Amino acid sequence: MTRKGGIHLAREAFLVPILLVSERCLAGAATDDPSPFGVGTSAQASGLYSSWMPKMAAAGVKWVRIFPEWNQIEPSAGTWSWSLVDSMLDAAASNSLNVSGLFLYNASWINSNTHTFPTNNYPAWSVYVSNVVSHTAGRVRYWEVWNEPENFAAGGTAADYARVVTNAYAAAKAADPNALVGSSVASVDVVYLEQALEAGAADHFDYICVHPYEVLGTVDSGQEGEYMAIVPTLRKMLAAKDPAKWRVPIWFTEIGEALGGQVTGASQAQDLVKAYAMGIAQGVSHIEWFEAQDGGYAMGLLDSSGNPNPAYSALQNLAAQLGPQPTYKGWLLLNDKDYGFVFQGATNTVLAAWTPPNTNDSIDFGQTVQILNPISGSIANAATCSLSNAPVLVMGVPSNLALQAASNRTLPFPWGGDYSGASSVSVAMGKPNLESGLHQLNADATSLAVSVYGGQARDCSKGSAVTFTVDPNFLSYTHASITISAVVRKILATDNPGFNLKYESATGRKGIGWNSVPGSDKWYTLNWTIADDEFVGDWGYNFSFDSDSTNYSRYYLEQVTVTNLVPRPGSAPTGLIATPGVGQVSLNWNSVSTATGYKVKRATVTGGPYEIVTPTITGTNYTDPGLTPGNTYYYVISAVNSGGAGPDSAEAAATPTSPSLSILVTSGMLRCTWPTSAIGFAFQESAFLTNGWTNSSASVQVQGGQNVAVVPMVGFAKFYRLAQ
Repeated sequence: MTRKGGIHLAREAFLVPILLVSERCLAGAATDDPSPFGVGTSAQASGLYSSWMPKMAAAGVKWVRIFPEWNQIEPSAGTWSWSLVDSMLDAAASNSLNVSGLFLYNASWINSNTHTFPTNNYPAWSVYVSNVVSHTAGRVRYWEVWNEPENFAAGGTAADYARVVTNAYAAAKAADPNALVGSSVASVDVVYLEQALEAGAADHFDYICVHPYEVLGTVDSGQEGEYMAIVPTLRKMLAAKDPAKWRVPIWFTEIGEALGGQVTGASQAQDLVKAYAMGIAQGVSHIEWFEAQDGGYAMGLLDSSGNPNPAYSALQNLAAQLGPQPTYKGWLLLNDKDYGFVFQGATNTVLAAWTPPNTNDSIDFGQTVQILNPISGSIANAATCSLSNAPVLVMGVPSNLALQAASNRTLPFPWGGDYSGASSVSVAMGKPNLESGLHQLNADATSLAVSVYGGQARDCSKGSAVTFTVDPNFLSYTHASITISAVVRKILATDNPGFNLKYESATGRKGIGWNSVPGSDKWYTLNWTIADDEFVGDWGYNFSFDSDSTNYSRYYLEQVTVTNLVPRPGSAPTGLIATPGVGQVSLNWNSVSTATGYKVKRATVTGGPYEIVTPTITGTNYTDPGLTPGNTYYYVISAVNSGGAGPDSAEAAATPTSPSLSILVTSGMLRCTWPTSAIGFAFQESAFLTNGWTNSSASVQVQGGQNVAVVPMVGFAKFYRLAQ
C-alpha cells in the first residue's frame, strides 16, 4: 500500500477484484426471489384467504397469487378503496407469504364488460397501475399484466394486449423502480406472445407467465417430453423475437387439474409432484398450483370445506424435502427407461422418480436410501425401490448417480430415444403403439387397437379426432418445411370417412382442408407438405386429424410419419479459437456452408455439460462478456438452420483476465480509468480496505475506449476497486 495525498491505494484491489459473483449467483441472490412453491386462487375462493393462507404456509408454500380487480380498487373514476388490498397483504404477511400481484381487467365505469381491454382509456389504466404499485411498494414487487388475455378480453387482440403491457410497464416502473412486470398468456400460447412482442411489447416485461394446464394433461399418457419442452421452446421464441429478454424468468402462474373422471385424488397428487419436479428441472422460477382452496373447479389443495386433498400432502412433503430454494442437479434414465430428476434439497440430495405409464420396475441403489411416498408421507429405509408411475422421493442419492445426473443436466431428456438428429419420426399403430419420436395422445381414449388385414392398426371411430405430438428434440420452433404422411383405410366400403389436418402454424392453428379416405380395398398413403409449421405445443399437441364427429371417423389408421425436409447441418464448425480478455472471452470459428446461424455453448468443466449462452448468431465470431477472471471456460459451437442444429465443434478453452484500475492525481481530483471491456464490474470505494465497500456515486463516462470516473480527493484514507 502507498500513500498519495492522503488517499490509500490498494494495488491488489485494483488488479484483482476482491468480490466476484457470477451471473448465475446474481440470478438467485435477491431475498425476494420466488421460491418455486406457490399457489393461486379463483375469484370464488379468494374471499376465503384468511382461512386458507395459514394452511398454505404450513404446507411450505411461500407465494400466493391473489389481488383485487381494478373495479374493486377504483369503483368509480378517482375514488380509491384500499381496504381489501391491505387486508389481503396483511393476511399474507402474517403468514410469511409473499404476494404475486395482478393488474386485473377493466373498470366498469370505462366499460360495463370488465373483461375487455381499456382501449378507449389507457391514461386511466396507467393511473390505476401507478397508484396500485405506489400503494403496495415494499409489499408487492411482482406484477402480472392481466390474466389469460386471450380468454378474458372480449374482442381484444395481441396488439391491444401489447399496449396494455407497455402502458403498465411504464407506469409501474415510474411508481416503483424495483417493480417487476410479467407478461401473461393462457396455456403456453407462444403465437400470442410472439404477436404481442411484434406489436410493441418487446423489452416491456421482466418475466413471462404461462398456464400449461393442457400440457400437464399430456403427462398421464407418457408425454413428459412435451411438458419439459415448455421453457426451452419459450426461450427459442424469445431469442428470435426479443433477444435482450431471452433469459428472463418463466413462471407457471396457474397449473393444475380438476378431480373427476379418470383424475382421482391420488392421481392429481401424483401429477402435482411431477409438475413441480419437471418444472424446476426445466428452469421454471415459480409455480403456482391452481388453486389453494376449491372455489367450484374441483382443483383445490383443500376442498370447499377447507379439508386437505391428497395433493396438499404431496405438496407439503415435496416442499419439505426440496426446501424453499432447491437446486436442480440433473436427470437420470434409471434402468435405461425410468424417469429421475435430482435436486439439492433442504438437507439432502433428493431424487424424484417414476416409470412410464402402465409399467413397474425395481431400482437397486447399491446402498440404503430413504424412500418417501409424497402422498402418505411414509418413509422406508432400503437399498431397493419398487417403482411405478406414481412418483417417489429418494433422499440420500448415491454419489455416483448424483454425478451421472450432473453430467446429463443440460442434455435433452431422451423420452423413448434421442431424435435431435433424426430426419423423420413415426408411430406404427397397435397395442401398444410403436412410437419412434411421434406420439399419439390418449390413444386408447380416442381410438381402438385392432388386428386387421394381417397387421396392427387403430380404429378411429371411437372418437372424432386423433392428436399427435412430435418429439420436441426433433421439431420445436424450427420452422422447417415438413411432410406429414398417414396410412389409412375405410372400415367399410359404404363408409364416408375423412378429416381435416389441423396443425400449429406460425400464425396459429390452421386447417389444411378436408381429406377423404379413398377406399377400403387397400391401404392408402395421404401426404401433406407444410411450409409454415411452428410446432410449440401451445395446447399440448402439434397436429390432429379432426373428423368433426364420429360420423366421419370410420377409418383405420396404420401409421403416421413426419419428415423434416430441411437437412440439418451435417458438419461441425472447425477452427474454433478462444482468446481471453478482461472479464471476457472472444471466439472465432470457420463457417459451415449449410448454416444460417450458430449456437455458442459454454461449460465450466472440460467436456461439459454445456449451456447455450446467447441467442443464435449469424456471424462466425462472438465475445462472451461478464465472466469471472481466473476461471477457465470451455466452449463448443454448433451450426443451425431451419431444420435444426448440427453436431458440436471441438472444444476450445480460455481463462479471462482481471481488469486493471489506474488512478491519476491531478488538480485535487482523482482520475480513475479502466477498460470498457470490463463488463459487469462495479467501481467501488471504501474507507477501509477489508470491508465497507459500496458502489461509488461518481459518474462514469467513456473516453477513448476507457471508462473514466473523476472523484474529489478527501482528507482521509479512501480505497477504490473494481468488483464483479
